[in-house]
Amino acid sequence: MKGRHGQEAAHANRAAVVSKTIQSGARDAVAWASVLLALTLPLSAADAQGGNESSVHEPGYSYESLLKRIHDYDLSGAGHVIDSFIGRLPADPKPYFFFTLARWWRLAGETSSDSLQTSFLEAAGKSVEVAENYLRAHPDDREAGFFLGAGCQYISRYYFLTNSWFAACKYGRKASDISTRILEKYPGFHDANLAIGTYNYCGGRLPGLIKFLVSAVGRGDDRAIGIAQLRCVANRGIYSRVDALSLLGYINLQMENDYPEAVRIFSALSSSCLSNPVFRILLANSYSKAGKYAAAISTCERALADASVNFASTNQLAAMHAELAYYYMLSGEYERAITEYGTCDSLANDYYMKELPWIYFNAGLCKERRNNFMDAESYYRMVLNCRDYFDYHSRALKAIKRVHGKF
Repeated sequence: MKGRHGQEAAHANRAAVVSKTIQSGARDAVAWASVLLALTLPLSAADAQGGNESSVHEPGYSYESLLKRIHDYDLSGAGHVIDSFIGRLPADPKPYFFFTLARWWRLAGETSSDSLQTSFLEAAGKSVEVAENYLRAHPDDREAGFFLGAGCQYISRYYFLTNSWFAACKYGRKASDISTRILEKYPGFHDANLAIGTYNYCGGRLPGLIKFLVSAVGRGDDRAIGIAQLRCVANRGIYSRVDALSLLGYINLQMENDYPEAVRIFSALSSSCLSNPVFRILLANSYSKAGKYAAAISTCERALADASVNFASTNQLAAMHAELAYYYMLSGEYERAITEYGTCDSLANDYYMKELPWIYFNAGLCKERRNNFMDAESYYRMVLNCRDYFDYHSRALKAIKRVHGKF
């Protein structure tokens, strides 16, 4: 048996290892979470007339109010309205685009779902098809052109997030070219800058070889210009302002590391779209990146206590509990973190949890920090049943070796 001093030294060394592991593991968890959360950022939902009310408000219809429903995460209610629009206007590209937008937000609630990914791509493909058919009959319809570009932009964003670079650039360039032509004819339509700004900024984030190969076919990629174009939409856009703000918030949070600006943007979006849980999560993440864990915890707790917040699925609700657990862990409140990770596990289905190895890994770290080595090993072993993202299987095996024999 070890003496008291030997036990204390061993415990201190083990605590240092766990603390370091928590920080390194946390970085990877957030890196992957940023990819998932990026899927939740809407890119375009606008009227191509640049503020002409008659184009948005047809008799008996309000696309502006529909957009508000979607941003407020009333996806079921929005779906019923969209079905009505499509039934009455089967050749109009607008309702098909809003159908795509609603599917995008539905996917945001459960990004690991293959069926939701498929349904989103089907909706986006239909949106593009209808817009192209409409433009053949009405080649000068700027509204149809805008929604064609918007549909292409969503497809591009999806492919960027799944690392399908050439497909992403193909659709991104098409969206940008369409929007450029609209701006050439209607320079006061600032919303069209959203597709162009997104395309320019994302080009600066491509891997080096891919960027070189794509640039050979004439692609631009000026990040500074892209940000300026997005700010133009955020400041002067009419129907795409929320979309531009959300994208700028994400850029500041995950790419430019301007956390105070990210907090400012997501605070405003959370206040204006009270029922949308995505903006709450992004706000909490912004606070966490700035080292303000208490504010991050408070943001998650308020969202969970607010009955008006609409969660698209129990898996998305579980994700909010996982976020809260993560911030508790970073602030050293390990027991509370363990409780929240347990709630996440109880709410989410097995398929969803298999996509999130860091949930079990972080729970194991918290148990280890509380010297509950038997439970820690159990959690680490559960990691091995998940997908091996960010080398978590190797991390778990090292952690099992570290704690084995300590109980």
